[in-house]
Amino acid sequence: MIEKTLIDNNHETNIYLKNIVYQRIYELEDLAKLVKKIKLINFDILILDDIIQIFLNRFKENTRLEVRSFLREMSMLTLSKKIIILFTNITIEKVSKDAKGTYMHELFFHDILRYVHFKFFLKNHHNNKQITECKTIYPYSTKNSKTDVDLSRY
Repeated sequence: MIEKTLIDNNHETNIYLKNIVYQRIYELEDLAKLVKKIKLINFDILILDDIIQIFLNRFKENTRLEVRSFLREMSMLTLSKKIIILFTNITIEKVSKDAKGTYMHELFFHDILRYVHFKFFLKNHHNNKQITECKTIYPYSTKNSKTDVDLSRY
């Protein structure tokens, strides 16, 4: 993606790539170490992919409390360090109680809404899988805020 954007020279590409850090999180201890690093290192954006599963696997009781605590800490970091933290969360298709339809259910929906600043729902476009629909669902005051993101050039 960077090479397609920065056509001019390869040196610029290397500069950008040096500024990207990747770390795989397997255990809650890894996540705690990462949070300590976040507090010390200056950066612009952090993407946490599907970390809620770690909490589900680790805590049998008080899972909600642990998730809330973590989300609150991340939210405070975004405000104090003026950084962007994005994280993904699982949505599950569930059957309605009357069994007449389905709906999307997000894990820890209410706990997440307490601490997020913006929330988006991403899904593949129904006709073109190269296009992702991006809809703002929180804050609620931004109703009908939707755009399509064309990923075909990446």
